[in-house]
Amino acid sequence: MNKDNFSEGSGTMYRVIGAPFTRTFRVMWVLEEIAAPYEIEPEKPRSDLVRSLNPTGKVPVLVDDGQVITDSTAICQYLCDKHEALTFPVATLERAKLDAALAFANTEMDGILWAAAKHSFALPKELRVPAAKKTCLMEWETQTLPWLKSLLADNTWICGDQFSLADVFIGHCLDWAMKFKFPAPQGSAKAYVDRLHARPAYQSAIKRGLSLAQ
Repeated sequence: MNKDNFSEGSGTMYRVIGAPFTRTFRVMWVLEEIAAPYEIEPEKPRSDLVRSLNPTGKVPVLVDDGQVITDSTAICQYLCDKHEALTFPVATLERAKLDAALAFANTEMDGILWAAAKHSFALPKELRVPAAKKTCLMEWETQTLPWLKSLLADNTWICGDQFSLADVFIGHCLDWAMKFKFPAPQGSAKAYVDRLHARPAYQSAIKRGLSLAQ
């Protein structure tokens, strides 16, 4: 389990549906890390195709052997468990720590960033509350960045010495934060971001996403 440089691949050609630089990027990054073949259909959220597969209209969507899986967390955990990569065995302390980090990424980091996005551009203008972004920035500075700094003080990756799914999710949230001009990580957290960006799988996913965006 938890293979840092998993390269065995699988015979399955996964079908990934969603615009590359949405949460779909998390799925692409995981698939690049585990060296699994996939095709991507760059559909925007709420397109007719997406709605036919996911009634909420949200991306990403994964199709594996004709079966549809929705939600980036569910998709990525499924892939990691299936390929025994970027994760830990169930009912272990390592898995519990991974699950806790994923929960933090989704409820705190992603939650803060998405709230800021909604009140900056995603919601109709008449429903936006400009002050909400100030609250998000405060939470990011007082909760997220200190948590990250503390966790990385003695660790190479979020769960210790091994790169895991938690790094994919937290790394994606940090990229999103920097795009939104939130305060950038400093010190050990900045070095962590540099390590993430240097991973060949990350670079391959970025390159593939950019090629589809052209």
